[in-house]
Amino acid sequence: MPELPRPYELLELADGDRLVLKIRGYSLGVIRILPAGWDTRVNSDLQRGVVTQEQAAALLRDGKPIQALRLVLEPASKPVGLTYWDVTSTTLIAQLLPFLQVVGYPAKTFTITAFGVAPKKRFSLEVAP
Repeated sequence: MPELPRPYELLELADGDRLVLKIRGYSLGVIRILPAGWDTRVNSDLQRGVVTQEQAAALLRDGKPIQALRLVLEPASKPVGLTYWDVTSTTLIAQLLPFLQVVGYPAKTFTITAFGVAPKKRFSLEVAP
């Protein structure tokens, strides 16, 4: 899977937040993040012999690779900043992809609503013509 170019625009919604999007393109790929406690985890793996010194250095430098779906938007859907969101929730990616893989998705309106807080946050997806 290709690495998505920086900068990243991570989609973060609080419990109950709703976002209405007009999507004109998308890319499925990988982004690299540095989650809280990443250095501790990598150093623990190094001490246990799970990774080599070189692998640990690369992981600490480059971060943890995770799957992301970059949604390229109509400018009205995101009037501030870059005109895309990077979705990292695997459940939301799984909900979005079937709609995006069908011809004509740019004519549709996608509404995403967040429920709960991480790590148990879930999303609902409504798709309208």
